[in-house]
Amino acid sequence: MAGSDVLEVPRGTMRVFIVLALLFSSAMVVPLLIYYCNRQSPSIRYRNPNFISIAAVWASIYSIARCAVSLNPDMISCTNLALLFGISLQTTLMSYLLAEIMVVLTFNLTERMTKYSAQRDSQRAAISRLQWLLRRKHVTYMWLGIQVLWNLPNCALVLSGPDYSRFNGTNCPDELRLRVIPFNMAQYCCIAIGTLVLSRAMSRVVDNFGVRKAFQNSSRAMCVFVVCYLPVSLLYDTSFVQSTHLELFIVVVGAHVIVVFHVLGPIRQAFRDRPSSSSAFKGTLGILEAFLHTDEGYKAFTAFAKGEYEVEVLVAWRALADYRGEAREDLSATDIFDTHLGPNAPLPVHRFVPPLLLHRYETAFAGNAKYGVHPDSAQDPNFFNPLHDALLSYMVHTTLPRFQAHEVGAQIWRPFVLQYETRLALDLVLQKQAEPATQVTKFSMPNRKIRLETIQSLGNLGSAVFTEMSVAERRQPANLVHRSSTVPLTAAAAAALRGDDAGPSPDLDMPVPFGGNEPTPLPMRQPSNESVVR
Repeated sequence: MAGSDVLEVPRGTMRVFIVLALLFSSAMVVPLLIYYCNRQSPSIRYRNPNFISIAAVWASIYSIARCAVSLNPDMISCTNLALLFGISLQTTLMSYLLAEIMVVLTFNLTERMTKYSAQRDSQRAAISRLQWLLRRKHVTYMWLGIQVLWNLPNCALVLSGPDYSRFNGTNCPDELRLRVIPFNMAQYCCIAIGTLVLSRAMSRVVDNFGVRKAFQNSSRAMCVFVVCYLPVSLLYDTSFVQSTHLELFIVVVGAHVIVVFHVLGPIRQAFRDRPSSSSAFKGTLGILEAFLHTDEGYKAFTAFAKGEYEVEVLVAWRALADYRGEAREDLSATDIFDTHLGPNAPLPVHRFVPPLLLHRYETAFAGNAKYGVHPDSAQDPNFFNPLHDALLSYMVHTTLPRFQAHEVGAQIWRPFVLQYETRLALDLVLQKQAEPATQVTKFSMPNRKIRLETIQSLGNLGSAVFTEMSVAERRQPANLVHRSSTVPLTAAAAAALRGDDAGPSPDLDMPVPFGGNEPTPLPMRQPSNESVVR
């Protein structure tokens, strides 16, 4: 706050520096807009972008107000000056603290979902409480209430004393500053300590984008700011501090700690990690399902999903896979509905499946309750197939591209896919070799004739390939087959199936996109319902 009896208007070089600080504070609005427009990016949405954006906006308001008042100190009364600085500063600090609390609670909820067991009522109650607490309506009400309570003491200090409205920034008395500044610094220290404690208590497991590290670095920077500001505040009336406006520049830099650690870094990471069709190594539903059926694959994908706040999808997929598999006798349709689809489900999947599909299941279970039909009396293993396919499709289109780019997925996914394709190619070769050769007595072609001995010399695989092709198909090369159940093979595997020389081994570091524009040598039809990710 303004602390001297007479505050001179800055001139010359110092005024230029303050104008630059004002422009810098105003320019911070641009990355904030970019941050908020990209709030659905994985590197941003896990930081509670709404509260972080509110805190950054109030920080910009505070720094802009400080610079503007320093350039024109007679533009506002002393009372309004104290209220403006105090409310903007304290709203910034409390918004940041509440944002960190929401992140900690969300991480805690994700860990509880991962360890959820239907046999423990205490787990279900704790998950329900956290879900109720993190609902947007409840969070908004709590934010407003806490902000009012947090700013009331500062307003009371300013308004309960003498009337300072007849003074302005040029002659604001020291009495007001000595009443307000210590209280504001005490609140600032409480917020800094609270953020430091919360950042250390933040989950180490549920963090794929360095959220914990960002909060820790931000809290350390806030502590450094306190250490730098305290001596300057005590020496505020000295000529050096007054002439250099050192206190102003320190608070302007400190106000943008949130922007530096929680806005600029995530924006850079969001644009750097943005998936592209040329770099993303995509797979099919069948490959991902086979990957999740392995213990190592399921553990790796679950570890990644924790940081994506999508562990409910993995748990629900495993339950549905067990329901329609050999373990369906241990599960019931009612248990699955109550756990993942019901209004009070502890592991809801409403965010990941189409609303129409959820409505179908809700209507079905509501009809069973209305007419007294128990859904478990006639257990159909295919009852949840649409939901199972919807969850798997969501993971393929949304989670899998990010999993491939993450260090966990990069180590395990590509080797599994190459092994999976090789196994498919080997199975096809063995299947063709096991089939009996088709006897062909005559083969007519426009330019030449292929004798029976020539065809039989190719082996069973060559016989099967030649006899299944019509004359029209032999006149032109095979084109790309667009089928939802087509699993493309690598060039080496296809060459092995054709009996050709495979040539040099393909570069395993190059992305192998599925469903691209290149012709697929030998597509193979799978029995399961798969779709190629384009």
